[in-house]
Amino acid sequence: MRDTDLILVCLLRSPRDLEIARLLGWYRIPLRSAPKVVAVDRLAFYQPASFGELGGRIEYTAPVRATS
Repeated sequence: MRDTDLILVCLLRSPRDLEIARLLGWYRIPLRSAPKVVAVDRLAFYQPASFGELGGRIEYTAPVRATS
């Protein structure tokens, strides 16, 4: 990660969402809350309280490889 990277913080609603991102390599940004243009270098995955003791933090980031 570079100091100049633009990062989009993504909400993972459940541990299952993290598994989808990790295993399948994609994250869907809900249209209702999506910015008009997504031009970022990395995604940071916020884990809420549904993650139990691992909630309330960002543990994982990933580079953006492609957009559609």
